[in-house]
Parts: sequence; structure tokens; C-alpha cells
Amino acid sequence: MDTPTIRPADFSHIEHIRADDPILVHSVKSFGHAPEHNVHHYLCETIGCGGHPEAFVLPTGESLWAAKYDDEYFTFSEPVTSDARKAPLLLAGIEHMFSLPGIKKVVLELHDSSREALLGILPKTLRAIKPRYILHWPLYDIHSYDSQLGGKKFKKLRNTLNRFRATHQLAVVPTSSVAREDLINVVRAWNGNRNRNDYAYTAAYERHIQEGFPAALSARAMLVDGRVVGFNAGWEVPNRPGLYYASIGLHDYSIEGLGVAMYVEDFDWIKAHGYTVADLAGTEGNCTNFKKQFGPKSFYRSTIFAIARA
Repeated sequence: MDTPTIRPADFSHIEHIRADDPILVHSVKSFGHAPEHNVHHYLCETIGCGGHPEAFVLPTGESLWAAKYDDEYFTFSEPVTSDARKAPLLLAGIEHMFSLPGIKKVVLELHDSSREALLGILPKTLRAIKPRYILHWPLYDIHSYDSQLGGKKFKKLRNTLNRFRATHQLAVVPTSSVAREDLINVVRAWNGNRNRNDYAYTAAYERHIQEGFPAALSARAMLVDGRVVGFNAGWEVPNRPGLYYASIGLHDYSIEGLGVAMYVEDFDWIKAHGYTVADLAGTEGNCTNFKKQFGPKSFYRSTIFAIARA
């Protein structure tokens, strides 16, 4: 069966978005499938980064989410539709954005398959600009995860974790039970320890904190020797049974082995709550290399690039 044509004029343009907007709630319930198809998360990320969230919705409920920054739109995550409809929906959405006053560029973050499909139908009136950067997203088989980090492959991690546990008192509590300023201080310390080439969206993390982690199914703070040193938060991926998105995991780098302890806490929670696969979010460089130590079963990629008029 041929996919029905999608025209730029088919979209309704929602310029004022609430987290409980029934149109977007329906869109996620019917077509959501990607880790970031979470309206609360979308709003925290876009508003936290200084953008204006706007959505483009078809009569079917399929949608394309974006943030407007002056003369550019940044789309957010994958389009909320089926795989077969992604490329035509993206193209029609981009053309709709360019029909709006003052828009000079549309920036997208797409999985490889979606990007290739879009570029395959891009008309000569539009051109793709060289990618800005690529994120690598690890997937972990939680069935086979061993909380003891047994075996030769995990010996280094196991020794690090054992030293950490032997010398510190750990406690894990809901983020709602600790001061928000303590969590914000973690974000700022984390950012101060980042590689200068790694851009960190600290304002978005701070908004998650100030809003009380509205996107999260679970948000937990780690206290070491009575002090807040990190936090983990995440949620279920819509329409993907068993898949948990461990979206947020930050610590203040104050103690050797803290990063390993944070990951193990997250994996333990995910396994204890019955999930079978964990997605630990897209990253670059050193962060991706750190994640590899825990033995992901696979990776997928997303590319950040722009479309402009030819």
C-alpha cells in the first residue's frame, strides 16, 4: 500500500505547548517510540536551553516537535510517527517551517535510517549541511546484567566498585527528599569537570530539577557520607515494552569510583523493576568510552545536521 502524501499545509502549528496538551499526549500514546518522546522532557530541554517549543501536528495525530531560536528551528528527537512515514513527514514539516517568516535553517537530530531516508527524497530546492556532530547510543541487555560485575571482563570495574563501597557510606533516596540546590550544585560541579570540547546543556538539567523531574518515572539522588553527590533519572519508552531510557545520570566527580557506583545503581534499579533493555542515552568521546566498559549489546547513532534552502 502506498504511503499517503503529506503536504506542508496539512500541519497544524501549535505555538503554545503544555505538558498535558491532549493533542501531544495522544500523539505519544499512538505513535511514540523513541526515548525522548516524552512531552515533559521535551519542554524541560527546549525551554531550559532558551528555545520556544512548537509542534507541527497532522490530523492523524502524527507530529514533529521543535524549538525555535530566532531564525532557526531545531527539531526534537525523531518524528512521532511510523518508520515508513518519517521521511515524508520530515520533508513536509521542514517545508512548512521554511514557509514561516524569517526561518533560514532547520537543524535536526535523526537516527541514521531516518536521516538517510530524508536525504533520499530531499528536493533540489533544499540542501543538507555537513553534520555538526554524531552521538552514540548504547543499548544494554538487562537480562544478562550481573549486579556483582562478575568475570574477567569486569574485573577492573568490580575492583573500583568494591574499593568505593569499602570506604564510603552510600544511601539512595528520591530526589524529592533532598534540597534542589544540592542537586543543582551537582550539575555545576559535573559541568566544571567536563572536557572543554564537550558542550553540556546545564540549563536543561537545572530545569528538570526545578520542575521536580516531571518527565521521570524514577529520579533518585545518591548520598555518599551524607552528602548529595549525584542523581539518576529516567522513564519507559512509549510503545516499547521492556525498554527503559536512563536519560539523566550526573555526579560531581568528587570521589574516585563514583561514576561506576552511579551506573551500577542505575542498572540495579532498572533490573529490579523488570525492564529487559536499557538505553543509556547518546553521548560523544570520553563518556561513550566509559559506557563501553559495561558491555552494551549494541549501539545506534544520531546525527545533528542542518537543512537550508539551496
